[in-house]
Amino acid sequence: DLENSTATLQIFYNGVAQLNPESKQLEKSMFFGKTKDEIRRYLLKLDHVRSVNIKFTPGWIRTVSYVGEHVNIIVKEVK
Repeated sequence: DLENSTATLQIFYNGVAQLNPESKQLEKSMFFGKTKDEIRRYLLKLDHVRSVNIKFTPGWIRTVSYVGEHVNIIVKEVK
């Protein structure tokens, strides 16, 4: 707008995003005591998360252990 000496810009960015496995959103303690459904809902709300695979072993376990050494979090990059 020459009259008001203003301009309006639209900017688009195209790139690749990656979830940081060291993120505070993925700290093991965030999952302690949670069920598979609770974990899945939480993770799918995070940016850049498209799918979640949760495995409890042994099979009769229904919630995440409160012992950090018993919890493994693996972030897979999908192209």
